[in-house]
Amino acid sequence: MRYYITYAKTEGDHAQIVTIAENPFSGIEKYQPGGIWLERLEKAPEKQGLMAVYYVRFLPDDEYETYYDYVAIPEPEETQLAKLQRQLDTLTAKASALSSGQEIQEDVITEIVMHVYK
Repeated sequence: MRYYITYAKTEGDHAQIVTIAENPFSGIEKYQPGGIWLERLEKAPEKQGLMAVYYVRFLPDDEYETYYDYVAIPEPEETQLAKLQRQLDTLTAKASALSSGQEIQEDVITEIVMHVYK
């Protein structure tokens, strides 16, 4: 099977692949000019918590190679919000404990001063 791939703007010697058309025998004119024909596609190995992004690297003499890079999958907003809420709760509890501790220290200092100046 043949594939026609197109890619985003090149970044140095590589670019992210944005479209892959399988077996595009007719209607190829609707695809971006300057795409690349591939005879086969490599399947990305799965990696836990990561998403594969397909790239093409341009080599000398009009050669190229395709490869995958991986990016972290962002957590759902609900998970992020739950984590932030837990952190906020922890900080609030710590601030409250520090405030109570400071009040106790102030009371102790007051007691000491009272005994010293009696």
